[in-house]
Amino acid sequence: MVSDDNITWFWLDYFTNKERTSKYISNKIGTGEYNTYYDSVIKMRQKHKLMDKLEKIEKITSDSIEEQSDKVVYSIKQASEYFRLSKSANLHVKPLILYYGMISLSKALMESTFIFEKPDPQHGLGGKPKYLDCQIKQKGFFPRFSACNSYAVGDPKFVDTTTYENILILISKRVRLKFEDLIFPLREYLPRDNSIYRNSPDMYTQVFGQYNQKYAIDPVSCYLMIMYLFSNLVRYRPVEWIRLIEGRDNHYPKMDWILKPLLEIATEDYPDFVLEEFRKYSSF
Repeated sequence: MVSDDNITWFWLDYFTNKERTSKYISNKIGTGEYNTYYDSVIKMRQKHKLMDKLEKIEKITSDSIEEQSDKVVYSIKQASEYFRLSKSANLHVKPLILYYGMISLSKALMESTFIFEKPDPQHGLGGKPKYLDCQIKQKGFFPRFSACNSYAVGDPKFVDTTTYENILILISKRVRLKFEDLIFPLREYLPRDNSIYRNSPDMYTQVFGQYNQKYAIDPVSCYLMIMYLFSNLVRYRPVEWIRLIEGRDNHYPKMDWILKPLLEIATEDYPDFVLEEFRKYSSF
C-alpha cells in the first residue's frame, strides 16, 4: 500500500515539470478567484495602513509565467530533497532541515501566486530562541508568504475569521508570540494513537499551565513559525535544544511530550497543506 505521504509527493512532483507548471499558472491567473484573492489581500493591507511598509505585490502576467515557473520547479525539487533528508535525521538536527524544506515548499506556492519586487532575503521573523517567542516582521519571507497562504487570507474550512488580518495586526502592533500561542492551534493535528496524548487529556495544562487562546493563527503559519524557533535553537543554542528534546528544560519541563510527535507529523502535514493550496484552482 502506498503511504499518504508518498501520494502527496507524487502530486507535488507534478510541478517539477516546467511545461505543466506554466500551464497551471496560466490557468490560475485567468480565474476570477485569483483576481478576487489579490483584491482581498490589497484591501486588508490598506485597512491596516501597511501598503507602504510591506513588500509590494503584483499579479503574475503572461509575460512573467516562464520566470515564475522556473522558480516553482526549482523550489519543489529542493523541498523534496529537504523533506527526504528530514525523515532520517535525528532530533538534534531535524528541525533545521525540516524548516528549510518548509521554506522551499512555501516558495513554490508563493511564486505561483504573486510577484514581489526586490524581496527581502531575511526570514521575516524575529525571536529570542532561549525563550521561544516570535515576532512577525514587516518585510522578509514570512509576511510575503502570508499573503499567498489562503489558509490565512480566509479559508472557513480551517478558521472562522480571516487570520491574515490578524497577522497584519500582529505586525503593526509588534506582538511577540509565545510558543504556546503557536502550538495551541495545532493540537487537533497531533497524533494520539499509542502515544502519551491518549493518556494525558490535560497535557497542555501540564506543559503550559492554564492557557487561553489569544490569537487566531492558521495551522500553516503556526508550523512555519514553530520550526523557525526550533531551527534557531538547533543552530545557536544546541544545549537548550537538547534539554528540550530530553524533557529537562526549566521553563517547559515536559516539552518532549509535544515536541517529538510534532516534528514527525509536520513532515506529513505541511506538504499536505501546500498541496491543498495548489488544488484550490481548477487548473490542477
